[in-house]
Order: sequence, then C-alpha cells, then structure tokens
Amino acid sequence: MRFSGLSEIRAYWEALRSPDGAPPPRAAFDPRGIERALPQAFLAVRGANGGLGLRVVGQAICAMAGRDLRDDAPGALICLRDRAAFEGVLNAVLTDPATGETELEFRTASGAAVPARMVLLPMADDQGRPEYVLGGLAMAQTPALPAPWPLAVLSMRLTRLAVPEPEPAPRRMAPLIAPGMAEAAAGYGADLPDGARHQHLWVVK
Repeated sequence: MRFSGLSEIRAYWEALRSPDGAPPPRAAFDPRGIERALPQAFLAVRGANGGLGLRVVGQAICAMAGRDLRDDAPGALICLRDRAAFEGVLNAVLTDPATGETELEFRTASGAAVPARMVLLPMADDQGRPEYVLGGLAMAQTPALPAPWPLAVLSMRLTRLAVPEPEPAPRRMAPLIAPGMAEAAAGYGADLPDGARHQHLWVVK
C-alpha cells in the first residue's frame, strides 16, 4: 500500500480512543506504538497564542523539507497559496473535534507530480480538551532529497467525531402537596370508648 504508514498511525490513534469516542489523551501516546511509521509522523500542540507548533517531526518529513521542522507551524509544510485553507482544517480538527485527511502533491525537479497524503488526528490534554494533533505525511514514492518544498493541496476532508453530548443535570422535582388516596390518619385514642380516651391503659373483658 502506498500510504500504509498513515494506516498504522490511524489504527494506533483509534486504539487509544476512549469508549465514548472522545479524542485520546496525549499522555497515552507512546512513539513505540507507531515505530515503523514514526519517520512519517508529527505531533503539533496548540500554544499560548492559540497557534499550533510542531513538537515532534519524523525524520522522513524533515529530510524531504531539507531541514528540522520542529517549532515551525504545521502550515510550513504547505505552499503559501493553500496555507490559510489548510490551517482552517487544522483548527476544525481541534474545535469540532474531527479527523482530517488531505490529498497533496509536490513537483519533482523534472516537473512530474508526485501524490502525497496527510492525516490529522486530535488528541486531548490532561483536562480532556483537544489541544494536540497527531499527524502523518506519506508520499506515493520516495522523492530525491531534499524534495521540492512545500506541498500543494488538492483536496481536504473533515469527519466529525461522534462524541456524546454531556448529560443534562437531573431536574429537581417539587414536593407533592396535594392529598393522595389514603384516608386521613386518626389521632391517638379516636376509637376508644368515652371516658377512656385520656387513660394510657384500659381493661378489655
């Protein structure tokens, strides 16, 4: 398969998800879980300014770019013409949350177009907020390095996660004040003979 590394990244991410379908926690991510696909993987995190920055970048991606991409924005992977649309997809991956899939291409020195594909998968911080993106980038063929950079976007697709809505707080029921079907309780001594209602004990013959 041309993009088998991306399938491995996606399968690992799916295995980390909670039963309710929410994005998996970043703390559960272990790079050894995608060891074979690690050169094609990257991890981005939302910074204090709201923007995303690359924290982990696979060797194959850096080699294609001809430099270390750590601390760059993920948009550095994309040509300037398509960068704003790509960053919009990245933002939706975290805010919806959703998974993203992008079809890309780059041009070789001879002008031939080489297909590429990227997956974008949300991950949560310690408070359960989607703040990380686990991504993967794979080429249909190994380019001569360094490859012409950056990549052009052909298409982008978002798939929203089926995350259940939080259950509403239980409604407090007002106490019932209307009388029910029961008869009113008789007071103590109501069925005693006259003259005995004020005695604590009486003799029954």
